[in-house]
Amino acid sequence: MSFLKSKLSGYWVDWQTFWFAPISNYNISLFRLIFGVAILGMYLVRFSEFDFYFSNSGILPVDLVLKITPESFHSVLPF
Repeated sequence: MSFLKSKLSGYWVDWQTFWFAPISNYNISLFRLIFGVAILGMYLVRFSEFDFYFSNSGILPVDLVLKITPESFHSVLPF
């Protein structure tokens, strides 16, 4: 029984250390920076083809979008 208790106690300490031990913020900061740059790059590429995605001459004309989507998805804005 003592062996089981010490083993479970060790797991509990490992669990607490994993979740609550202080760690450096460097890794998460670097990840957030790289992720932000990637998202910004995606939007810049998308913006360069704005007419292709978001106009009546694009891949999905506004009239067709209004027909095939439920009314709850429509914008309240006039454009």
